[in-house]
Amino acid sequence: MVSSSKQETIAGAGYAGDARERGRIVALAHTSLFGSAAGSAWTKNILTWAARKEGAKVMLIGANEKELGVSGFQFVPPPKPVGATASVRVDVLVANLHNALFVEMETFIAEHLKKGGGLVLLATPWAASKAALASTQRLLEGSGLAYVSAGPHDASFPIHAAVSPYLNALPAAEALLEEEAGTLKLSLADRQLCCATLEACIDARVLGETLKTQLNTLHFRKGWITIDKEHLLRKAKQPVEAMIARYQSQILQTLPPEKTPAHPSASDYPGAVGEGPALTRAVEFNANTGPDKFINHGDKTRISTGLYARPGVAFQVVLPASATGAGLQLEVGIHTDVNWPLAHWRRCPQISRTFSLNAVETKAANAFGGLISILVPADCSAGAVSAVFSGAVEAPVFTLGRTTEAEWNARVKNAPGAWGYLETPKWTGYFPSDFLRTLEHPEAVATYWQRVLDTADTILGYSAWRRRGESMLVDRDVVVGYGHAGYPVMMGYGAESLENHNALAGRGPEKGDWGFLHELGHTFQDSWDGNYGIASHGEVDVNLVPALVLSLIHNRTAWDNNSHGTFDANKRIADLQKWNARPEAERTWPEACKTSVGYDFYFTLAECFGWTLYQKVFGRWMNWLQQPGSDPALDALDARSPNAKRDRFFLLFCQESGRNLLPHFKRYGLGSGGYEISPQVFTQTAGLPVWSGNQPITALEGPAEIRLPRRGSEGEPLAVFRALDPDPGTVFTYRIISGNEKGCFEIGLRTGRLSRRKGGDSPGACTLGIEVQDNCIPLSTRQGLCRILPQ
Repeated sequence: MVSSSKQETIAGAGYAGDARERGRIVALAHTSLFGSAAGSAWTKNILTWAARKEGAKVMLIGANEKELGVSGFQFVPPPKPVGATASVRVDVLVANLHNALFVEMETFIAEHLKKGGGLVLLATPWAASKAALASTQRLLEGSGLAYVSAGPHDASFPIHAAVSPYLNALPAAEALLEEEAGTLKLSLADRQLCCATLEACIDARVLGETLKTQLNTLHFRKGWITIDKEHLLRKAKQPVEAMIARYQSQILQTLPPEKTPAHPSASDYPGAVGEGPALTRAVEFNANTGPDKFINHGDKTRISTGLYARPGVAFQVVLPASATGAGLQLEVGIHTDVNWPLAHWRRCPQISRTFSLNAVETKAANAFGGLISILVPADCSAGAVSAVFSGAVEAPVFTLGRTTEAEWNARVKNAPGAWGYLETPKWTGYFPSDFLRTLEHPEAVATYWQRVLDTADTILGYSAWRRRGESMLVDRDVVVGYGHAGYPVMMGYGAESLENHNALAGRGPEKGDWGFLHELGHTFQDSWDGNYGIASHGEVDVNLVPALVLSLIHNRTAWDNNSHGTFDANKRIADLQKWNARPEAERTWPEACKTSVGYDFYFTLAECFGWTLYQKVFGRWMNWLQQPGSDPALDALDARSPNAKRDRFFLLFCQESGRNLLPHFKRYGLGSGGYEISPQVFTQTAGLPVWSGNQPITALEGPAEIRLPRRGSEGEPLAVFRALDPDPGTVFTYRIISGNEKGCFEIGLRTGRLSRRKGGDSPGACTLGIEVQDNCIPLSTRQGLCRILPQ
């Protein structure tokens, strides 16, 4: 049976071990394809064919007799205990992969198939466990069947009278070989179907010897598939090359190091390696890690070595015997995204490789070369480790506080490795060497990103609890979207000129790169294990990080209207106007989170109370998460309540702001409609002054008249204007709006300090109009006049 939407095989049949005397197997790629939902005749025919007779005895493993909707069979449950199966004989097994018994009964099922018993497998593959899929592939080995993808999402499955032979791997490979030999001409659609079938087998590593022989023949006839910035590979137009590239990648991932060649595309990406000697270097590191808890991608910690592997050249790592059982891995290549799903490729989709460091001596090689790192797993207790590397070359590395810019420019940046990095205690940024060689002042870049992490850690309560730094790079291709969070964070700015590594080294430090900062926000969500996430999806509070960085480091506000649609005032106001016009029943929190309205909920708190409110809330919250029992108010809340996160969020923000924020929460649909806050929390905050939104500026203080001194006043402060506002954290913007036609005066944008501009014309008597705005939504302004009188 074939899915009508994607032409994927969703039901297939075969014989165990491809031997007709063994059990018949029917594999279904959706649980709804069997039983009453699929039709009684269909279900009965499957059971009868698999059992080789009518009225068969059927054992159900994770299936329900009533839901099958068929009669005329003898149904029996699995034995209890599971081990008591030796004397059990049935004609056919119906096994649901999602039932825990399936994995436990693998041995029994295998023996059943050897004796000629039938098997019907039910699965929704994307939801099946790795253990269940592994058991399934072992049972199906040699049958010509395998689960090779996530499975269909169709609502119905029409039965076709005939299906293409190219949905089977061997005919598909044979057709491609015949076309390569010139004896067959395939349509593009058939060529795509052949390759999709073969790619599924390659991806699932279901390759019998005959199929391997066919694929190897195609591989040798085509040669290495090259992909570079001048020759993109578009899968729809070049399906054969795409499929062979995937097969070749699988070969390269498994070849012994001494037999691994240099891939011809390696010189384009990740890049050519310069001249330089192979080094022997000891790298010492601490291999003690904590649990994967409250840490971004905490399943591993990357230890950078400062070394680079040449493409196709083996190198060696020597570890102390005490570390060989610690689960350490060797990573060759920092570009860890595997990009097979993309529609077109600007680089080879898989260019990094990992090796287990489970022996004292390990040889390694990567066809694409790459930066060499050691990966330390979570909960490792190997302690101090010294690893000795030999056979790799030096990479350009700038370490903040250790490498001087004089050393960098004189020697370090010219190291032969094709990629290098800048590193600080909290951040590592990876760059191609040809870019690094143009960078004269790496200290400013490294200092900026260290400041970003310091600032975000402080505001989001993570400073005392950070166990490992974050890392970032720009890749030519990324596996999903324009970029993604991870370790490292990767942005796909490859479509921009020069792949825009300047996003990290120039645009970021100059004005903030929203893309990288947004993905950094996702790393904080992960570091918090999702505890502060009360939005209906993860793309809302993620923007706390870019917003706080732009505000606190780049001195920008929403009223600059040049940052991002979720932050800029104009977009938020437009969305709020539409929001307020909707019926109350439609103003729910999930609806708010679909537009900038949901983001406004968070940003308004920062704009009115200051980012210090988040610092107080998140600091207290994370301290409690790390040390349960340390905060009586949080301890008193019901941790089992479905409202637990919202209860904590509401209580903490109310207590730390000293305000009852219930009207603010209700404005965005929080507190009802499935996003309730527990009544006991309301009682704890009821006595606080009610706050319903931005409070307007009440006054603009400053002198009504200033007499200019005759000399020495240029650049010196003449007066300070100060806005008075009931909200404690407002960031104000001051400007001169009239009376300064000659440009003689200037006022501090945030300070309100008025001074005479250096080098300006000599001012005469004038009246300056001063305005202040609070940069909140709704915007509040105040104006005042100041008479300037020369002495």
